[in-house]
Amino acid sequence: MLDFLSATRRIVYVGEAMAIARRQDKSMQQQDKKYDKVAELASGGMATVYFGIVRGAGGFERRVAIKEMHAHLERQSEFVRMFFDEARLASRIHHPNVVATLDMVERGGSLALILEYVEGPSLQQIMKYLAERSATMPIDIALRIFLDILAGLHAAHELVDEEGRSLNLVHRDVSPQNMLVGTEGITKITDFGIARAESRLSTTRTGSVKGKVPYMSPEQVKSLPIDRRTDVYAAGVILWEMLTSQRLVQGETDVAMIYQVTDREAPQPREWNPAIPEQVAHVCLTALAKGVEGRFATAAQFMEALEDAAQAAMIMPATPRAVGSYVRGLGLHRPALEFEAVSRRRTHTELLGRASESSGSTSMLAALTAPPQVLENPRRSVVFVGIGAGAVLLMGFFVWLAMSRSDVPKAATNPPPTVTEAAMRAPPTPVVTNSATVATNAPLDDLEIEPAVVASAAPSAQSSTTKPKPTSQPTATAKKTARPVYSPRGL
Repeated sequence: MLDFLSATRRIVYVGEAMAIARRQDKSMQQQDKKYDKVAELASGGMATVYFGIVRGAGGFERRVAIKEMHAHLERQSEFVRMFFDEARLASRIHHPNVVATLDMVERGGSLALILEYVEGPSLQQIMKYLAERSATMPIDIALRIFLDILAGLHAAHELVDEEGRSLNLVHRDVSPQNMLVGTEGITKITDFGIARAESRLSTTRTGSVKGKVPYMSPEQVKSLPIDRRTDVYAAGVILWEMLTSQRLVQGETDVAMIYQVTDREAPQPREWNPAIPEQVAHVCLTALAKGVEGRFATAAQFMEALEDAAQAAMIMPATPRAVGSYVRGLGLHRPALEFEAVSRRRTHTELLGRASESSGSTSMLAALTAPPQVLENPRRSVVFVGIGAGAVLLMGFFVWLAMSRSDVPKAATNPPPTVTEAAMRAPPTPVVTNSATVATNAPLDDLEIEPAVVASAAPSAQSSTTKPKPTSQPTATAKKTARPVYSPRGL
């Protein structure tokens, strides 16, 4: 009984424990935005990118990418300034083909950028997948992806400050690794970590080279002044590789690759893929001119020339829906739903641990072990205590009923009548009964004669010698005195 009452009392704490966990979770969400790292997506020389979820009040959740600077670089002021530059510049660019920068936070002493999450592989992953299988990307798919790249690149080049003056931004790291192809069919540019702009906090040292050598322009590897046409050249390298599924610049050392960039003319892409229209190949080679004067002046001019070439070759760039279907068919990325499932399991585990530490719980099993201190809110306690008290009373009633049945004797009898000494000395007087009247369906041991009838049949103490008067209606008297009485066993 005591064990039952203890268990019932602990069950009462279930609702309170769950309410406490919800209050704690709500208070946690109402603090500064909480960014949870779930899984690593990619890692580079400067930072690691994680899939994350930002949580806010009212159950708000959003997928984000968390770009966290490597710990060993946080002690170098140059890289810290570059990190701030990226956040400040990228947050100014608002374009569907540029990954949005949402926030910058400090997590445990580490700097982190909160970026828009793009579900899908990078262009590098797609190109590597095709090269390993000696396959090429469909021309219409390649054109749509590349036109998105040029649109985002032009938006970055056109960035201006608060007074409307051009920042002369140059990405300087236009490469397949920094192009994300989403499953919705939209390609976005990311990673402005080494971008150059007139208003940068940090200034590139004279003679330093930043970027990936295979996608650098000749003036970039020579540390000459650069402008947006440097990014146009890098974009031309990407287009050449997308059309041919080959590497334009290859070498075992950086010196060998730099020689190819500065002195070797780009080969005709039709040599590797004859299906490429001649007009499209001509536009690609124009962007790869060694001198800046021979290239397109802007990414927008490059985009217009490519669209005209595709129209002349009677090629229609694919729709975003077709690109998304193509990307999903490759299966090169991990779906965001898997990351979210991991986050939910982790959050559930953390809530259980936090609730148990604060004498609360989010599950029935954990609530059974919760101590009485969880009843912190008196208003909610009334409801749950009332429910628990009702359950205890109901169960107590059944326990009492069972115990009362076990205490009842097998045959219930009335107390024996009081007989005087004179009545005991008197000879017994027969009681006239009718056998037909006594017959009953009740068991024999349940049939009793009322004590009042027995007393009337015996002579009293005052007239012990007087004979009892005969009963004028024996049948009626028998009926009256032989009434059957049933014991509780018959219930």
